[in-house]
Amino acid sequence: MNTSQSNNKFMQVRIITDKSVYVQTDVIRVLTQVSSGLIEIYNGHQDLIGSIVSGFLEVRFTKDNKIENKYFAVRDGVIVVTNGNIVGSQGDEYDQTRINVFASKLKEIGTDFPVAKMQKELDKKIEKSQKLEEEINQIMDKNPEKSTQKLEDKLMLLFEEIDFLKSCIDLHKKRFE
Repeated sequence: MNTSQSNNKFMQVRIITDKSVYVQTDVIRVLTQVSSGLIEIYNGHQDLIGSIVSGFLEVRFTKDNKIENKYFAVRDGVIVVTNGNIVGSQGDEYDQTRINVFASKLKEIGTDFPVAKMQKELDKKIEKSQKLEEEINQIMDKNPEKSTQKLEDKLMLLFEEIDFLKSCIDLHKKRFE
């Protein structure tokens, strides 16, 4: 096996959810917002683990000798950056920074992102949450002893969905409008 000290400047990114795996090679830079602030990751970055509560992930990579960006809205994620030895297709060895993101929700945001459709979905969920809040208040007014925990749990999940939809729409506006 040929060991080379090539200066491979590219990283690999894997974004994993319970429904999909996205892999991008030839990555130049990753920008994301973790719980402690904004971080930029380049090849050779120190190993780290961070929490992405509700934020974005920007992946800059090369494709056909052009620089491109992909944007993702991320909810409840963990980012893990590691450096290690990789064996290439030609048997050469080199160090590479690998970035793994594990997320409960992920949505790619691009120029073809259906903003109008997402806005309609957001409006429906907001209306549904308002009705659910009214229902909870009516139950509490009639019988303060009655448990509304199941309805409150539904409402919390609905608020999380609303928050994620808003972040998707906001990310699109910031990057493409």
